[in-house]
Amino acid sequence: MVDGFQGYDQYSPDLAAVLLEDSWVLGIEHATADLVFELEALLTPDHGEYQAPPPNEWACFRRARLTVSSDHPITLIRPEALPTVDPDGTADYGNIDLFHVVSQDPDGTLTWEIVGDWGHAVVADPAASLVVCR
Repeated sequence: MVDGFQGYDQYSPDLAAVLLEDSWVLGIEHATADLVFELEALLTPDHGEYQAPPPNEWACFRRARLTVSSDHPITLIRPEALPTVDPDGTADYGNIDLFHVVSQDPDGTLTWEIVGDWGHAVVADPAASLVVCR
């Protein structure tokens, strides 16, 4: 565990031992109540899918799909800027810089904010899951 890191497992057990702020967003799909991030996810050694990084990498990066769903419409604001293109030709939308609760209604409904160079999403009463590709 990284010093000072509180962990995203408070939002979903699937996010335990994942560092979203150091993961790369490769693609985004948005439907009314679903937001799907294609990631090159940074997994810490505590993650069940962790593998020792190759000699040319500093950490374990694995392809993964992060899905955030809600029974309410998800607000997504995307910048007009196109992603950068990495030397291998893959799109790079940056990282998920913020992933946190911003409010809780009196009825207990949580609202999350998810932010990065790729855009800004606000999700009421969300559920999140992360699936690491094999």
